Amino acid sequence: MQRLIDMSTSELVSLARNYASSITEIGIYSEMVKELATRLSANTTAVIQAIKEHDELNLEHVSAMQTIGQIMELVGTSDVDSISGQVTGLKASGLESAAHRLGDFAKQYGPAKAELLKAAGRKLLEEAAQLRKEAK
Repeated sequence: MQRLIDMSTSELVSLARNYASSITEIGIYSEMVKELATRLSANTTAVIQAIKEHDELNLEHVSAMQTIGQIMELVGTSDVDSISGQVTGLKASGLESAAHRLGDFAKQYGPAKAELLKAAGRKLLEEAAQLRKEAK
């Protein structure tokens, strides 16, 4: 049995062919067939896994390309540096907008809550300013 395991698949197939016509001991042939079946199963599993991983990578690639396409459509360019700068600008604008909304909410609450909301708004404005500075 160990001798069969140590053989390459092509050696095993050749040996099985040679034995098939003149075999007298069915046990040896049975062991050869079992070893070939084990190898076939392992190879099949490996191929299926490789195909699955390939398909998953293709889906990720398609998703990434769609996202890039949406960003390019949104910002109107395909230049990577420009896209990066514009995305940073959009993020900064979002932070500024959130800060202003916090200021509006602060007007509706008492002084203690208003001060907390204003402080949070100032922090958002600082982050927005930092983003804009880094984008330049």
